[in-house]
Amino acid sequence: MQKFDNFYFKSFNFDKKNLLGYFNYYFDSNDNSGIKEEFEEIVDFKCDFLELNIQSKDDAILDNILFNIHLALGISYYKLFPTRYLFVESGYLDDNQIRFWEKFYLFGLGEFLIKNEINPNGIINFKNTLLSKKEIKKFNIKSKNILLPWGGGKDSIVSSILLDSLDFTPFIFGKLDTIKVNTLKVLGKKPLQIKRSLSKN
Repeated sequence: MQKFDNFYFKSFNFDKKNLLGYFNYYFDSNDNSGIKEEFEEIVDFKCDFLELNIQSKDDAILDNILFNIHLALGISYYKLFPTRYLFVESGYLDDNQIRFWEKFYLFGLGEFLIKNEINPNGIINFKNTLLSKKEIKKFNIKSKNILLPWGGGKDSIVSSILLDSLDFTPFIFGKLDTIKVNTLKVLGKKPLQIKRSLSKN
């Protein structure tokens, strides 16, 4: 198996017409071999009962949201070859953000690291490649709607019981499998599903 030294958050793009997000990543080595392993994930943001009306004035907000989605999705590819350094080419992280994302990856991969006997010390170090930070446009979320992540397991069911008195919508990111379908039938609610296509590499 090829050994890589670095992981990169390369770029992201958004097709406003078709509501498709494209998120790109790659690995490389420090041996000047030029060998890379590249990945592209596609996320379909179209939903049956959710209408997205994205205006040009919202581009800065959209860019910030997509940037953070790009960082979050990268964990699925990073764990293929856990490297010491993760270089961010698609945006800029301040010190607080770096600490947040390093914890996000470390805690999110805790079980994976233990099962694969990987020492967590010294890995997962986020680095900027851009020299300056983009101005982030702040925004307020006015909606009072509640999204409940739905995996179909006991956590989903217990959470739905706790939120029973509130109007919530089950949220699925990825495939709608048999377990999710069956538990949603019992719940009696239609989910909001965002589809993702993992890279075929």
